[in-house]
Amino acid sequence: MFAKLFKYEMKATSRIFLIAWPALLILALLNGLLMNTNAFWYQPFSTAIVQVVTMIAFIMLFAAVVVMTMLVIIMRFYKGLLKEEGYLMFTLPVTTRQMITAKGLSATVIAVASVIVGSMALAALAMPSLSPHEIGEVLIELPRALARIDGWYIYLTEIIIMGIVGTMATIYQVYAAMSIGQLAQKHRVAWSFAAYVGISILLSIIVWVFGVTFPIAETDIYTYISTNLRRGELSTHFIIIAYTVVQIIKVFAFHIVCEYILSKKLNLE
Repeated sequence: MFAKLFKYEMKATSRIFLIAWPALLILALLNGLLMNTNAFWYQPFSTAIVQVVTMIAFIMLFAAVVVMTMLVIIMRFYKGLLKEEGYLMFTLPVTTRQMITAKGLSATVIAVASVIVGSMALAALAMPSLSPHEIGEVLIELPRALARIDGWYIYLTEIIIMGIVGTMATIYQVYAAMSIGQLAQKHRVAWSFAAYVGISILLSIIVWVFGVTFPIAETDIYTYISTNLRRGELSTHFIIIAYTVVQIIKVFAFHIVCEYILSKKLNLE
């Protein structure tokens, strides 16, 4: 039953993005090609008009994808479990844990996919504007840079996992905040926002205390990792794994908060 629930969540969540993602990539590639105007256009004024229109369209769609990703993640949980739809969801032969997990996993997939598509769009935007010589230099220099890092493929795998788990932790923090907010009788959206801010402040205090005790601050983890990768520090493996474990703990903690409130304190609107 969980597999069916997850499949349903993926279909409901990704429906709008199946159009937005390809459109974003097409616009990015078109803008990239138009930057190399001498190869395709001969009238400067026409080129400028087309470039402006397509660039505006790309920027607007890029921003729309970012906003839609956040809104879809929030609204699927809010409407599905905390509003009228919750009456139907909680009658299904699945546990509260399975419902939360299905929404969390599908939201994570959508968020990660949006990041990948956005990165591909930026690459498609930049690549056509580069000369063949510049592209050749990039293709030659990239393997050299990777070769200077022992076990780069292990680092890459660890960083990808860390990014995915970190994304899931952020999503679950939003879920926990909305779950806490629904405990209020009125102004639940405002209380959810206040809960999110409160959780963020609490986590910041914990990070500050940790930063005072140790020379590594979680808020600067990516800069720390990047710097130590260039230095070839083996301790970077430990830092990446430790950070990932912290994010996993956050996921479990936020999930427990959501499951407890939705199982024991749920008050649907």
